[in-house]
Amino acid sequence: MSLNRRVSKDQPKNSGKLSKVSRKNSKESVKDVNLKNSSKVPVLTKQISKRYIRGDYETGSQRGSVNSQDTFTGSASAETDIPEVYSDIQYAYSDEEADGHPDHRPFTDSYRGHPFTLGGAGRYEQRKNGTTASVKTVPAIPPGKRKENGVKANLVTFYINGDRNYKGLTLAVSSKTWLNIDKLKEHLTVKIGTNWPVKCIFTIPDRQLIDDLDKFENNRSYIVCKDKNAQVNGIQYGYSKEKHWVTKRPSAGKIRKNDLTMLKQNPPANSPSKNRRVITIIQNKNRIRKEKVILNPETSMSFDQILSDMGDMINMHATSLYLYKKPETRVTSYSQLFREFKTVDEFIICGEELVPVPDSTGQKRTAPSSNSSNESVTSRGSRQKKMQKSFDYDTQEYEDYSGDIEQYSYPDNDDRKRWEDIIEQVSFDDIQDDDEENAKRVKVRIRGKYKEYFQPERPTPDNRSRPNGKLILEWLYGYRSNDNNTSMLMYHRTGELVCYMDAAVVFYNRCFDQQRFYLAHTEEITCMALHPEGRWIATGQKAGSSPEDVAHIRIWDGRTLSTQAILGVGIFSCGVSSVNFSVFREGVLLCAVDSSDKHVLTVWDWNRKRLLAKTTQKTTTRHVSHACFYPFDDTILITYGEQHLYFWKLFWDPGRDTEGRLLRDKESGAFSFPVTCKLNTDDSREIMSIAFPPNGDVVTGDSTGSIIIWAVDRSTLVFRFYTVLPDRHHRSVTSLCMLPDSTLISGGGKEIKAWSTSNNHYRKTQERVLVDGLGDVASVVLKDKLVAEGKPAFFIGTKNSCILEGSFEDKLKMHIEAHYDTVSSVVSHPRENSFYSASMDMTVKKWSADRHGLPETVNVGKPCSCIDIDGKGRYLTIGTADGFVIVLGSSLKDKKEIAMIKVGATSEFIECVKISPERDTLAVGCHDGCVYIYNDINDGAKLAIRNNTIFKANSAPVINVDWTSNSHCIQTMSSDYDLFHWDVTDMIASKAVAFRDAEWHTQNVTVGYPVCGMWTNLKDDDEVKVMDRSPNHESIAAGDIKGGIRLYKYPCVGIKPEFKVTRMYSNEVTALSFLARTDRLISCGGQKSVLAQWKVEKYITSNEH
Repeated sequence: MSLNRRVSKDQPKNSGKLSKVSRKNSKESVKDVNLKNSSKVPVLTKQISKRYIRGDYETGSQRGSVNSQDTFTGSASAETDIPEVYSDIQYAYSDEEADGHPDHRPFTDSYRGHPFTLGGAGRYEQRKNGTTASVKTVPAIPPGKRKENGVKANLVTFYINGDRNYKGLTLAVSSKTWLNIDKLKEHLTVKIGTNWPVKCIFTIPDRQLIDDLDKFENNRSYIVCKDKNAQVNGIQYGYSKEKHWVTKRPSAGKIRKNDLTMLKQNPPANSPSKNRRVITIIQNKNRIRKEKVILNPETSMSFDQILSDMGDMINMHATSLYLYKKPETRVTSYSQLFREFKTVDEFIICGEELVPVPDSTGQKRTAPSSNSSNESVTSRGSRQKKMQKSFDYDTQEYEDYSGDIEQYSYPDNDDRKRWEDIIEQVSFDDIQDDDEENAKRVKVRIRGKYKEYFQPERPTPDNRSRPNGKLILEWLYGYRSNDNNTSMLMYHRTGELVCYMDAAVVFYNRCFDQQRFYLAHTEEITCMALHPEGRWIATGQKAGSSPEDVAHIRIWDGRTLSTQAILGVGIFSCGVSSVNFSVFREGVLLCAVDSSDKHVLTVWDWNRKRLLAKTTQKTTTRHVSHACFYPFDDTILITYGEQHLYFWKLFWDPGRDTEGRLLRDKESGAFSFPVTCKLNTDDSREIMSIAFPPNGDVVTGDSTGSIIIWAVDRSTLVFRFYTVLPDRHHRSVTSLCMLPDSTLISGGGKEIKAWSTSNNHYRKTQERVLVDGLGDVASVVLKDKLVAEGKPAFFIGTKNSCILEGSFEDKLKMHIEAHYDTVSSVVSHPRENSFYSASMDMTVKKWSADRHGLPETVNVGKPCSCIDIDGKGRYLTIGTADGFVIVLGSSLKDKKEIAMIKVGATSEFIECVKISPERDTLAVGCHDGCVYIYNDINDGAKLAIRNNTIFKANSAPVINVDWTSNSHCIQTMSSDYDLFHWDVTDMIASKAVAFRDAEWHTQNVTVGYPVCGMWTNLKDDDEVKVMDRSPNHESIAAGDIKGGIRLYKYPCVGIKPEFKVTRMYSNEVTALSFLARTDRLISCGGQKSVLAQWKVEKYITSNEH
């Protein structure tokens, strides 16, 4: 920067090093001079030339200092004639540095010689001891209320469903703190610390469902549940008699020996025995394929299990592990990785070849280069060890590439011994019972309770071996639009379209109709950014319920899918809501925003994994949509969202190994609009998108449909309101895209507009409106970097989960279409390689598992909760959320509706529907615990006049139903995992012993003797609610509430049988269905209900090898 300052010739060389007294006196004298004659203030500077690449500075002989108001002080008089000297740097002291650092500290932006000039430092917010300089008087608040963000919040108390000992969590709830009730539920899940996500909130004691933030009442109590089974009667919430444990030594007497373990302090968190470490595994036959693995020293998994999981990460069957360096020593135990080889970071993983083979390239391994695209991630480790020592968080980096390495998948040794004792002593004993024909029984522990099942007369041999297959992700259906416009981007190096869905990142090749995936995240991905060079991609995830699923940022190569860096472990509390690279100077910086209520803004040097600066207290209490760097100066950052547009200044000295500071510019981004622009300053506008024209201005789009121009003052770098563009959008402007030819593309509602920005004049040139049914525009992405003049091509992502390709002149082509609301159920076609999905968006879609093309769609007019198809593929039955069953023809193109049935007297939620294999008989399971039986489902006339039969065992919802192969009986499972059997022919309830040898047509019920062994691998807080059996009856797939899909051999009756688990979802798996004609599995789950297609790939086990 060039700053025009005047300096005295006679100024002494050491005048900049002032004592405390002289500095104070000089500040007071300069202040008086400014009041009398501000035009003749003497200013002292020094001439500095920067060498940023080497990190050093060359300084002149003159020195000076700046006070808190950015006024340079010295010993020259005000009347002296001073020649003009130009400077490239400014000096400023923070409040705590005034006495401790006599040497002057440069501003960050001064080391580059920016063409703009910087204004006074007084315009930045100065914080001291956690408070701002100005104190604002807040009016009194009525008792029982708390004021948050300008509105009165309701003080309410939350209790855990069924937990009489929980003492309650009191929060101030308002619509300003949480955007909606779903955000509040996510906060309660983390704050209360339950092992299940909070899905429902009920009042006490009238058990009213709370579905909106405005329904909360002040000073009232509520219970949080994972489903709609709220326990109110018989439990006194908040009246716990359990006392706190006392671990202090009594005042008199000796301590008992048994109490010493209670008084023993835990080792520190950074103890070597608890430190995880990150290693890089390299595929033996393809040395380019590398992945990073987190090693947990406290895991209960065996070395063979961990080795198998490592192989799954790079799609190979692993048999051995060797050191990468010569002489390639073999690793024989898991403890060697923390003892003998604790300093080794790279290992070779071998498959069926068993030993390392020479590199296929035949070339000698060269030294890593900064320009090499295939450079190992850990090859830079030796060059960064000194830098990493100053950043403690690097030693705690967390990474988990595979869902197989899950601590909850295998209980610890104590749990294993306890389970074996219980099952061997109780489960398989011969229990004589005259009433039950002396049948053998099996007892299994499910969710803390023992369930009893009868063995068949000829039980299946106990086979605990692992299934001869594993799940390989083959295709992800649809596109999930997000709250911001970062869920889709174009990877120009390969020409692929990139979007994230739940915990996976999808690369879609439109020309070859192929997909590839980045599956290193363990929780839902919330943001994504592309590096300016186009190679690196940064993705951030939210925090999960387990300690292993921490919030962090991953930076990885989009071509090789190898992870380069992991940032923020232990820094982000709830998640990462925004991430972005700097544009200036090759993108060496990265900014991120925490999704907690403080919205802490952080800046990183991501190559060195170093945190440079962060906001001290909080960015804002309002919702933050996004954060980014100003493209013409990477020391200016911008955050925007609900009722704010903040500009931040990064103060950081690269020559010192100290943390920098982020201060907000109070003069930039102020919502002070002129009356002539007709913008209301008190409205609840939210800035939702941003773009940067070449002239340096800032363009923003907000929730009112307005596009506002913020002009930059080149002398002070202050951004102020300039104008609002006419012809605004009718809905929120969710996307702004700047083309290389300076054309601005805006998307909002159903409108896409092009604006010319030449000569600092903004005018609309083109407009296009989307047809009905596609939804509003969510994001606009440029297709090619080089745009033909006047014909920009782009991709459009809509909020109805559609992706379109086209331009303003050409016809829009649809590439992807999917459900935009929760997918509740899936079912496979019995005679085709296709499947159906039912969603709460009132649509049913038919998908082709081979072509992956656009699906057939029909709108049924009601939110769909479940679906099933008859054995011949003639018709579908769809259950709805308001108590109806709709019968449709299997060909959705015909849109043939056969019948519509009102189930029961009330509008109960339909949990499941199941058609018998040999008759047109339908079993309907409802939320009220009733099972309704309907005959002649395929004949709408007979169905309308025939009475139905009702079975009811208890009030718990019926979530799964199975028919026997002869269609005479059914088995039902409640949400409490209780199993009941019913004889449909005689319309009576039957004893379980009568069905011990029954042949079931399907296996969707997750309890019973054929699958009892699966529960011995689960802990009390684990649940499996969905399951399906393969067509050849050789294996079963089970989905748990933590997002894992487990593959077992069928029947699964052994104690702790081996299994293969794959985790792609961040939340509960809601549906599973094997395709009838191929070895494919369809799954649905996660927060956004992502549809996935898996291939069951056969492999040779180690014993068979």
